[in-house]
Amino acid sequence: MERGPGFWSRFVLATVIAGLALRLAISAFFSYDYDVHHWGIVMANMASGNDLYGLAGYFYTPVWGYILGALELFQQYVLGVADWGCRVADALVLESYPDSWISANVTTLAFALSVKVPLFLADVVVMYLVHRCVLDVSGDRRKAEAGAALWFLCPLTIASPAVQGMFDDISALLVLLTAMLGMRRRYFLGGCMIALAALLKLFPAALVPALAVYIVRKEGRGQCARPMLSAILGGAATCAVVYAPQVLTGTVRDSFSFILDRASAGGFIGAATLAAYLLIAVLTVGLAYAYLRRKGERDEDADLLTALMIAIGVLFLCPPAPQYLVLLIPFVAIHMALNPGKLRASYAVLSVGGLAFTFLNTFSLMLGTSYFHGFPAMDWILSMMAVVGPHMQWVFLAMTTFQYMGVLLLLLYVLKEDVLGMRTALSKGLRVVRFGPGADRFPART
Repeated sequence: MERGPGFWSRFVLATVIAGLALRLAISAFFSYDYDVHHWGIVMANMASGNDLYGLAGYFYTPVWGYILGALELFQQYVLGVADWGCRVADALVLESYPDSWISANVTTLAFALSVKVPLFLADVVVMYLVHRCVLDVSGDRRKAEAGAALWFLCPLTIASPAVQGMFDDISALLVLLTAMLGMRRRYFLGGCMIALAALLKLFPAALVPALAVYIVRKEGRGQCARPMLSAILGGAATCAVVYAPQVLTGTVRDSFSFILDRASAGGFIGAATLAAYLLIAVLTVGLAYAYLRRKGERDEDADLLTALMIAIGVLFLCPPAPQYLVLLIPFVAIHMALNPGKLRASYAVLSVGGLAFTFLNTFSLMLGTSYFHGFPAMDWILSMMAVVGPHMQWVFLAMTTFQYMGVLLLLLYVLKEDVLGMRTALSKGLRVVRFGPGADRFPART
């Protein structure tokens, strides 16, 4: 694969400056401390000598915990940030509102920025990777710059790290690295990257079938065994290294509580969650099979990026939280750059819906600014939340529906345009279900 022009240009530099300025400005006033204060608790637990799961507070797989451990050392020995924040007694009433997910814990601006700024830098790396992917496939620098801007200036990808301090942009970074390493036939390193992505937050594990099919298509069925084994060894080696501390301390199950607690919940919610996971698993495998059967001369690298976009869209058929969709945005941006005029509606709804969902907790996002800096007044925040708070479940439902429409628009586009032959494959699959094996070899009944 030939190396194209470099990354930096006036347009890219202006985009980076504008995007970072927006992220810093938002971070100065808004913080979803229901999430961000947990990072402070985890860091304090580790600083006190406990392991990652030694005390309650950390519910994810280990990779983000290791990153927090590194950030804690940097805060302590370089930045001199000694405290993450405190609990505000006046704001305890906010925790009583239904379905609000509001915490009376607030973080200092110094602590919040020390967590969020590294995420902003990860956003810049993702911007570079989007630019590189589009340039490698199309050879068109303008398209590459358009894709990079669609990622970096997307309202959702700005708000997610700036307000929530969530790390899904690192997941996007690792998945993009996986794709790029695969394009360059660096399958061992690609296996390492997808394993890291899955152990950072489990969702990227659903992309493994599509990635495996890509290796088969790129190398040929007779030549794919060694590259596939290389990728598997890379993933296995990464899992072994990452999970060695959990194996030694007997906390492997604790690292999956993010998923297991949801799936094992009683009643309708638990059953619905488990059913959604099973349906998504079936659809993901079906997508990979349809991708494998794709006919004709194709650009395998471009097809991989498209297949990953579709797989992530299928993954989020179960209505996602806004930060999860950050994993989808770079692949939508790449597809839009490579196919001008496509997916505009989906991108717009994902961006605006995700942004609105991120600001779901409205005035409470300024609690930290009010408590530590006196602006806006605490009484004003509490009075405004007294109006909004009792109706949070309806606001939540509206934002979820709005954001979810972006995912549905993406998948409807895939079917309408028969992207990667998905509509054709679905039609054949339905005929098999209806008429029995072999029905896909005959014309549909009219």
